[in-house]
Amino acid sequence: LDGDLQVLTLAGHACTPEETTPTTPEIYDYELTVAEADLATRVQRTEAEAADDASGLTSARAVVGAGRGVGSENGFGEVLELVDHLGGALGVSRVVTGLGWRPHAEQVGQTGSRISPDVYIACGISGAIQHMAGIEGAKTLVAINTDEESTMVQRADYAIIGDLHEVVGAVNEEIARRRG
Repeated sequence: LDGDLQVLTLAGHACTPEETTPTTPEIYDYELTVAEADLATRVQRTEAEAADDASGLTSARAVVGAGRGVGSENGFGEVLELVDHLGGALGVSRVVTGLGWRPHAEQVGQTGSRISPDVYIACGISGAIQHMAGIEGAKTLVAINTDEESTMVQRADYAIIGDLHEVVGAVNEEIARRRG
């Protein structure tokens, strides 16, 4: 970077921080003189605002993503059941929030949250570049989609070509069976 002012910005979860070596800070002793007239007390009460990540989306180790492929506002049943089984969080595409099917707080992507879970399971998400930018920190990407040519399927570590309701429904049944 050239010039006097040099600024670099990074999106959250854009990179993994390096391990640092603990150091001992230098300690300085200063003697301050403050006049009585300069002392004042001010009490201000503030209330914490609701966290943007109330659902735990950005801190979840497992995130199940849902896109237009769920079919409708009422098509999230199997996906939400899988979220519960995994103890994870639900993330959705911009299309889903744009259609009013889910709240913006659950949106993943450039205009939503950037996440870095251990596993991201994309259900019925085509993989628009804006969504892919939000999941680039995911360690393992699993895609469930009927379109084997979709960006999400092509970029996935593991892909299942099929209807998400059938696939996720079968996964939920197997998890429930194994848990007894």
